[in-house]
Amino acid sequence: MARALSPVAEMSPPSMTAVTIPDGVTSIGGFAFLDCRSLTQITIPDSITSVETGTFVNCRSLKEITLPDSVTSIGEYAFDSCVSLTCFTIPDGVKTIQGHTFSYCEDLESVAIPDSVQRIGKSAFARCIRLQSVIIPDSVKSIGSHAFDYCLSLWSVTIPDSVKSIGKHAFDTCSHLRKISLPDSVTFLGEGAFSRCVFLTSVKLSENISEIGDHMFFSCTALENITIPAGVKTISEKAFYWCESLESIFAFDFSFHQVPFTLRKYFLAGFYSRFRSYSKPVIRSYISYIERDMQKNPERYVAPLLENKELLVFLTEKKVIPEARIEYYLDEAQKKGDTAAVAILMEYLNKVFGAGLEDYFERQEAIAQEEAIESGDWQIMKVDSILFEGKIFVLTGLDDADKARAEALIESKGGVVKSAVVLATDYLIVNEQFDHKTTKYKRAIELNTDKGKDIQIISLEDFWVLAT
Repeated sequence: MARALSPVAEMSPPSMTAVTIPDGVTSIGGFAFLDCRSLTQITIPDSITSVETGTFVNCRSLKEITLPDSVTSIGEYAFDSCVSLTCFTIPDGVKTIQGHTFSYCEDLESVAIPDSVQRIGKSAFARCIRLQSVIIPDSVKSIGSHAFDYCLSLWSVTIPDSVKSIGKHAFDTCSHLRKISLPDSVTFLGEGAFSRCVFLTSVKLSENISEIGDHMFFSCTALENITIPAGVKTISEKAFYWCESLESIFAFDFSFHQVPFTLRKYFLAGFYSRFRSYSKPVIRSYISYIERDMQKNPERYVAPLLENKELLVFLTEKKVIPEARIEYYLDEAQKKGDTAAVAILMEYLNKVFGAGLEDYFERQEAIAQEEAIESGDWQIMKVDSILFEGKIFVLTGLDDADKARAEALIESKGGVVKSAVVLATDYLIVNEQFDHKTTKYKRAIELNTDKGKDIQIISLEDFWVLAT
């Protein structure tokens, strides 16, 4: 005949250190070993099929326990506050990890969950502060609210594509969790599911969730960017509250006016496909923001544009990427050997400049050359003598007194002073103490480099020595 182990009132005193449950007992009653703080060893026979509610609550010295495979049911709070328990293997046959089953098992480092488990209950592993990794089998369909709340050491969790529902605050304050990937089977994600995961840097959300709820990523201070799935219709105002490192949110099929005001500065894409009919002022203001930000902070867009070709195509179709930054992104794509991105950006260049594409590259080369001239040293030539008769001189960077004196000296020796550097210019006299490279100087360098001219660029100091 089946027997059950009586509740705590009929058990040995809390000071006991070891217990052997007789063979033939099928159930360990609720709270049977409540507050047995000295219990370190317990032997359980194969006849046991169920461990009831709160059976080993606060057995603070119990470091290990082995349940036989005959066990198919473990009640709520069964091992709550077994603070010395270091590892646990759930018997194959258990279908549900009930609420608070292992909550406050502070020394629990690992747990083996069998393929028979279909549901992980509320706060099942809450505050298991030393639990490091969890592999959830592909039999599990739901993860309850607060299931792994405050598992401070949890750095790895594998969620299979059988899971459909993840409750609120399920992984709240898993402060060492660095990445999370939710399979597309997940259709419900409770509020605050990943709040206070301060080292979380990588998130892949299910394509089949419809809402990013309150405090979903609250205080995820290391999170820099995230992609919102196409099916999301609602984003809570506080979904990304205190995400101090957040730079960008990528969203498709999402209208800008649906984005909470406090999050709008993070959005990189919106009003796609079916939302194209939304108000033009909203679209214009959004594109205007992106254009300004790309101009100011081009580097922050490199990774998202190259990693997400759909986003790159979208922004080029809308002509959002500023002309002055196209070559920057093209260079980055070429450096990384990203031929797909190079093709998209080259097509964009053709659309923007058309037949003037060659002119565009010439302009960019000229800009680069000018920047090099500006940042480099003065290219002063050392000469032994200066010819004056019939020669054309241009002066630059001189103050009024030096300019008047130089002009008088040049003209007295038969030379001609002009105001602009042209192909016929013979000499350019420059003041090296001038605070920047002048347009006349840059023009002389350009003519000497590109047109094969030989304009003599002489310092004012050398000019006085050679001319007097």
